[in-house]
Amino acid sequence: MIAFLADENISPETAAHLQTLGHSCHSLRQAGPWRLKDQEIVTLAQREGRIIVTHDLDFGQIYHLTSGGQVGVIVLRLKRQTVEAVNEVLTRFLASGVLDDESLHRALIVVSERWYRVYRGSRREF
Repeated sequence: MIAFLADENISPETAAHLQTLGHSCHSLRQAGPWRLKDQEIVTLAQREGRIIVTHDLDFGQIYHLTSGGQVGVIVLRLKRQTVEAVNEVLTRFLASGVLDDESLHRALIVVSERWYRVYRGSRREF
């Protein structure tokens, strides 16, 4: 079972859908706490061992600059952001089994309707 933290921009219906797939999912929109700053969401996800699911591209920057490798983030880059489209894409991605639980907890994953890209660890200077 994978534990998710659905950002406020993710429908509670998607959180419920993830639960029907056998995963734990805390919906910030439904259950709060509300109006958290992005870094507070990262801290909450780390504390609870959850993977953040969001449409917010800022989490990619946060991942690389502050918490790379310390939290899992799935950023959904979808043309259609309806509940049905989000649920279908997440179902296909999770069912594909391309990443194990440990990889999901330590990576930034950008998912679209047809592809996904995985980033691991923080950006390093040389």
